[in-house]
Amino acid sequence: MLTVFVRVKVKPGLEEDYVAAAKALVKSSRKELENITYDFCKISGVDNEYCFVERWESHSSLEKHMASQHYIDAKAVFEDCLLYTSDAAD
Repeated sequence: MLTVFVRVKVKPGLEEDYVAAAKALVKSSRKELENITYDFCKISGVDNEYCFVERWESHSSLEKHMASQHYIDAKAVFEDCLLYTSDAAD
């Protein structure tokens, strides 16, 4: 199993666009056969910061996810909305 944690800071004024794209990504990603969990939330007490916590069956599962159309579409929106991102996987 592979766990991925991604924390992001969204540009002021673009949170609505970011959240809409993130929610669509979560909905589609949870339908992937090799996805175990896929969660998204606002970081409490910190302006414009959000995180994803994902669990995949394997690294190849994550690679398939990153090649999916719903991931590519969300990434295009995220690139316009984000100030920074940090991620970690184990």
